Amino acid sequence: MYKSGVSEYVTKLQERLNALGYDCGEVDGIFGRGTRVQVVAFQEDQGLVADGIVGTATWAVLYANQAETPEEPETPTEPEAPTEPETPTEPEAPSEDYTSFPEIYMYKRGVTEYVKKLQERLNILGYDCGTVDGIFGAGTRTQVMAFQNDQGLTADGIVGTATWKALYSTGVGGGDAQKPEEPAEPETPAEPEAPAEPETPTEDYTSFPEIYQYQSNQYVTKLQERLNALGYDIGCAPTGYFGSATYQQVVAFQQANGLVADGIVGVATWRALYQA
Repeated sequence: MYKSGVSEYVTKLQERLNALGYDCGEVDGIFGRGTRVQVVAFQEDQGLVADGIVGTATWAVLYANQAETPEEPETPTEPEAPTEPETPTEPEAPSEDYTSFPEIYMYKRGVTEYVKKLQERLNILGYDCGTVDGIFGAGTRTQVMAFQNDQGLTADGIVGTATWKALYSTGVGGGDAQKPEEPAEPETPAEPEAPAEPETPTEDYTSFPEIYQYQSNQYVTKLQERLNALGYDIGCAPTGYFGSATYQQVVAFQQANGLVADGIVGVATWRALYQA
């Protein structure tokens, strides 16, 4: 109803309906309410989908019916349905004033053309309603609610002013106009793993003196640092005092390395400590 650019076909339609006894009144080329009522009546009588839309099936039945009036010289050639323009990659700003569209919802009557607009728009935006049939069923409602969720609207499945506005101001893509993904932050480079074995120290351990329990000096500190580095836990930070905890770890180290486990750190033990 009120589709622009088809007045000559509306004239043919009105003439044909009048000829078949469906009184459209004056043949004026305007597809108004009276013409739509007669189209729906004709479709119902012919077992067609009574949606008031004159498509290929309705044209075929209109001109297949032989109840012509004597005034009509010949059955006019069936007009070709106007070719619909291809959907552009990027939707153009809609020429129609969507702000005047009515509120529609599931199974509401008398809004077929608006349900079709809704389904067409949802399909363009990636919300798959399936066939554009003008019926606001459960499938269409599901896609409406998904769109509303994505747009931050109340997801009630009712298409009112706010939803119409979002539908026609949203670019092609799913839900919210697709924003380019922000580039992923570069991964923090993995820190190099600590070497399993400590590096060989630069100092000359061969000059270290023999040390043993209860001594306290800088060499005990070096011993404790080295034991800790090798995983022999003396239980505290290096103190420089050769106590029982340090003694026990020295013995454990000597046993593990096949040395005499006497707790005395001499040349052989120093060498093993710094070559471990």
